[in-house]
Amino acid sequence: MKKTIGIDLGTTNSVVAFKTKDVEIVRNKEGEENTRSCVALKNDELLVGSHAFNLLKTTPENTILSVKRLMGGAISGDMVSGMKKRSNYYRYGIVPLPGGTDDSVAVLLNGKHYTPEQISAEILKKLKADAEEKLGGEVTHAVITVPAYFTEKQKNATRLAASYAGLKVLRLLAEPTAAAFAYCVDSLKPGEIQTVLVYDFGGGTFDLSVLNLVDRTGIEMGAGGDRWLGGDDMDQALQAYIYRQVEKNYSISSLKKLIDDQPARKRNKILALLREQTEAIKIQLSGTMSASLLLEDLLEDEDGNTIDIDLTVTRSEFEQLIRPFVEKTVTLTEDLLAEMSYTPDMVDTFLLVGGSSCIPLVKQLMSERFGAGKVRSSKKPMLAVAEGAAMLAQSLSETYECPSCGLAVPQSADHCPSCGYDVSSEVKQRGVEEVALTAKHDLFVALTDEDTGAITMDLLFEKQTPLPASKAKSYRTVADQQRILKLEIQTLVEGGQYERQTFGFATIEGSMPANSEFVFDFSLSADEVLSCNVYPKGFSNKARPIPLGRGEYDDAALHRVDSLITEFNNGNHSAQKLDVFTTALVTTLQAADSIGADNSRDPRWAELGYKLSTKFDEITTQEEGNDTDSSVLFAEIMCENYPQLLGGSVVNAMQQLITASKFSGFEAIQARQKLGELTDNYFMLIQLYFLKFAAKLANEAGSTDGSRLRALHDRAVACFEQLDKTGAFAALQEGEPIAEKYFQGGSMGSRISKGIKKA
Repeated sequence: MKKTIGIDLGTTNSVVAFKTKDVEIVRNKEGEENTRSCVALKNDELLVGSHAFNLLKTTPENTILSVKRLMGGAISGDMVSGMKKRSNYYRYGIVPLPGGTDDSVAVLLNGKHYTPEQISAEILKKLKADAEEKLGGEVTHAVITVPAYFTEKQKNATRLAASYAGLKVLRLLAEPTAAAFAYCVDSLKPGEIQTVLVYDFGGGTFDLSVLNLVDRTGIEMGAGGDRWLGGDDMDQALQAYIYRQVEKNYSISSLKKLIDDQPARKRNKILALLREQTEAIKIQLSGTMSASLLLEDLLEDEDGNTIDIDLTVTRSEFEQLIRPFVEKTVTLTEDLLAEMSYTPDMVDTFLLVGGSSCIPLVKQLMSERFGAGKVRSSKKPMLAVAEGAAMLAQSLSETYECPSCGLAVPQSADHCPSCGYDVSSEVKQRGVEEVALTAKHDLFVALTDEDTGAITMDLLFEKQTPLPASKAKSYRTVADQQRILKLEIQTLVEGGQYERQTFGFATIEGSMPANSEFVFDFSLSADEVLSCNVYPKGFSNKARPIPLGRGEYDDAALHRVDSLITEFNNGNHSAQKLDVFTTALVTTLQAADSIGADNSRDPRWAELGYKLSTKFDEITTQEEGNDTDSSVLFAEIMCENYPQLLGGSVVNAMQQLITASKFSGFEAIQARQKLGELTDNYFMLIQLYFLKFAAKLANEAGSTDGSRLRALHDRAVACFEQLDKTGAFAALQEGEPIAEKYFQGGSMGSRISKGIKKA
């Protein structure tokens, strides 16, 4: 039968669990309970786990670690910038995503760009394959855990990674909530209520959840934490300390420079060993008072003399280094309780989970603040999250495996229909029934003043709101005859900063004056997926969903719409061009409505973006008063450059219409109209020519961009010939930002309004 598993997708390690009667940790093919969350490229093959981690010694630039920290990240974001600066620790390339925006990021493997979601998908694929081999059945669904403080954007990225890996997500479960299930559910008596604060200090994130547990149900009361605080940070602090001590003890002016000056093979090996031993020292110091670092026969000074390093780190030295991190976690715990109007005596148990919670200083400081009798360590701090996920996975699946005969049991059954096994008492009463969730962040509607650019935030959903939730908000248009409404959602994150989560557009039917009121009907699902319907006030029968970007083709297309509006507004264009482009925008957004808010990977999104770009170029480059239809020029370009993509019959039809369009009179007008309809169906060929022409300009300028653009052009052509639209659009998307450098824009002019303001 098909299996449903629980997955702890971690920063450092990932774990799979499966529940029948009891929860079982599913070991990977290497026999390990923990699979390293590491992906590396070797001989054009992507490796995952310990095999990938071992390549740090030879090819660290092609070995991806801590990719979870980049999930849903932005190249302009503080966390991504911080990781880029620590190039001695994160050795791989962290770069802008070709064809992406400032809200996206990519990593490099042998010069090829991958999104964090694609790398995480490789980890999930291995977990899925290992589980299928060990459990003897196809794995189709999973409950995947995420940090409690993950934003909607980061959760969308996790869902995307799962879909790439061939997994359907039953629920994204907060990691601390999962750990609480594993710790408490089986021990609670019927009707007994226990309030648990879960302190989850992992490799890349710190999370807090307060839950009430009763009758196999978890009720989230509140959540907090820091998405950028974890074991990685302590490892880096310890490594920096080790560098300083080595420099001091061995009279080395700069250990970093000394290592950098070594031959590449030796340098990579030294850095990998330093990383491994740093992590090992951190782990050892949880059980011993000192630990040693040894590097023998590897380092040489400028004179070629061998430097053997033997350094001892004491627990007290380590605790002095990490105390600021641990104290911050205690402060965040106090802040969450205060935010919830809870006092420590209202919490029955402070449960410590996650690998970093094994550090003695953590329990010491938490016990000093909240009482030693209440602070408890999980028996399986590295495995508890996956176990809790497996419990919920069993209860959410339509059927589950009978512990006695192994056949499928419907959720409604009290006894196995095949063997009669008492699943009610032996399985259901020893598991999780459901979890009631809360919002982890405040969500705001961002309102931008189109005249001043000032942004104000209108609170939509408060943090700790029980989920699912819904709310209706009213906003007004800002201009007469406004045809477009932009909805942008932001959230408040660490440091009091706002971070954009998603955005989308709605179109307005008919002619309406400024200050026309619209109702936005918002829904926030249990997984914190936001959706919105909009309609003119008093006309709820006209409600339509707003497609909000989820991070794939939809996101790229919506960014394209937004940037083209901005570019048009920054130009010097006539009212006629304003009207034509506004009509094109409305047509594009109406087509987006037909694709739907839940089809973010539909290739039609990419088609919409490119089609609008082509129309934009046609409108903005056409001379005022010139009534020659650009469809003639487009058709001539298509027939001359891409006849094999059009096909013989289409080429003949275009050539006949081109000839007819050259004459005067009504027949010529009709020919140009038909050409416009025909070329609209092949708009991607103009985008191809855009790359080809930009390659020519780049070559004339003596830039290496020319060969790159031509290669992307040829790759797109080959993909179109093989009917691989996805591959073709990927090549076009990668080439477009390079090509745009060789074209120029305009100055201030007419404006397309898209803003909304409070009613």
